[in-house]
Amino acid sequence: MGSEAGSGADKLRKLEKVSLDTLIEAIERSWGAKTSFDPQNWWPSNAAYKQSAVTALVVNDFFGGNILRTIATYQNGSRVSHYYNELPDKNIVDLTRIQFPEGTKFSDPEDKSRGHIMLNPLTAERYNILKERVELRLENSGKERARLYFAHPAADRKELREREIDMECRLGIELLNPFYDVKCSDIIELDPGIRKPCQGINDPNKIVMRDLEAIKSCEGLLAVIPKDRPMVGASMEIFYNSFVLGRDTYLIIEDEGLFGHPWLVKNSVARFKNADEFMGWWEEKVHKSYVEMQNR
Repeated sequence: MGSEAGSGADKLRKLEKVSLDTLIEAIERSWGAKTSFDPQNWWPSNAAYKQSAVTALVVNDFFGGNILRTIATYQNGSRVSHYYNELPDKNIVDLTRIQFPEGTKFSDPEDKSRGHIMLNPLTAERYNILKERVELRLENSGKERARLYFAHPAADRKELREREIDMECRLGIELLNPFYDVKCSDIIELDPGIRKPCQGINDPNKIVMRDLEAIKSCEGLLAVIPKDRPMVGASMEIFYNSFVLGRDTYLIIEDEGLFGHPWLVKNSVARFKNADEFMGWWEEKVHKSYVEMQNR
């Protein structure tokens, strides 16, 4: 029983016609804890974790075809449902199979309708979040966008990944995350708790130089300074971007007691109390630039 492209497809197809590769990139950059079936155990280093149903729905929105379900059986015997797509040309698109470890076995697939998948209200809610994020990314696709290095403490990396995704989608900017957007093999051990931050690091020089190169590849830096949380690395990244490179640094300072700190004032062009304040300021900044260009 093949499923037709979803009811949201009409709106989606009003966007510029996108290729499958462009859609895949937008989806993968939009996965977060809010779109995962198991947000507590989701980590950005395994971003596809428990995202199969909502991902299959979004792919179906754009390309139609069938949504297939299989039962994945882990080596320990536990079983979970797994969804993926068969396009009208019979090509298979399975963006979330990468979440499964080697040795996982899959049953023969069966067709599942959109209506069946959307019976679960939590799945419908997660789908709407993912769909909105993907729409926003595609609307901004092809536009010139700012690229900012995203500095923050390692301990807050999971929570701030959600905020990062929201800022990218709403503002059309690219945030380069030092934990997940550059080659960072140690995060594979850090996320599941095999080791703690700053422990068991074999080559600290390599990590520092990698991050400095990443900062140099960006136009500026956005940093989050949370309450009661050490941020040695991020502090040095702020100084390097602002004082050494002379590039714009934007700070989200959640500790009001630090808002007027002379080192933070000296090494930033703008400071904000939360992400919403930064986003509102950035939108106004972009709007003013657009109006100025139109009046030239």
